[in-house]
Amino acid sequence: MLDDWFEPCPDGKTHLYCFPHAGGSESLYLGWQQQTSLRVVPVFLPGRGRRADESALTSAEEIATRLARQIAIYSRQQEIALFGHSMGALLAYATAVELERDHGVVPLRLFAAAAGAPHRPSRLKPVRKLSDDELLAQVLATGGTPEAVESDQHALRRALPSLRADAAVVETYRHRGHVLSCPITVLVGRNDPVVTADAARRWSELTTTPAIIRTLPGDHFFVHDPLVVDVVYRELEGSVAA
Repeated sequence: MLDDWFEPCPDGKTHLYCFPHAGGSESLYLGWQQQTSLRVVPVFLPGRGRRADESALTSAEEIATRLARQIAIYSRQQEIALFGHSMGALLAYATAVELERDHGVVPLRLFAAAAGAPHRPSRLKPVRKLSDDELLAQVLATGGTPEAVESDQHALRRALPSLRADAAVVETYRHRGHVLSCPITVLVGRNDPVVTADAARRWSELTTTPAIIRTLPGDHFFVHDPLVVDVVYRELEGSVAA
């Protein structure tokens, strides 16, 4: 039986698989489908959202291997692209590697939003071994937490297992040297305090063609801006035309 990683919809449209940031869920992409003719396919990660009762996974490679296996089955019926925000960009890249290397599936494009290239050292300090209070303080300091959640200590404590697992996903990832055939577009927030211009440019080292860098208004969580969906759609139109 296949894992419940996404809702299949074999309608012939280009499918955009969307990966959330650390601590996030598929709800990040609610509303995207109403803004585009693409088929938006949020990825359901264990430990949050509709899979909140499952244990979160701590390995990018394990997530990518299992997810790519399922995507490959449905990619026979439509073109695909991958979009990831922050940690989700790492997972999207790792999934693209699995798709190309093990399934012969080359996505139209990989979109890496608010994330430095995963093969370069991160400027962020490791957090997965911090105490609960210290980990929550780090998460809240990054921003992006809805006010209703930020003021709800019960909700914050409930999110700790997935937050710690997501930190392990990022901090234990080791790049294996794979260079993608698919093109990469990097989306960067103009006021993002986390991702430097150099870290964004380094994505060009992970594809056979120079990565496209798009700077958008906003900070690390600019992904909430409807402009992002428009940029993705235009880039994919160009990929299809090429």
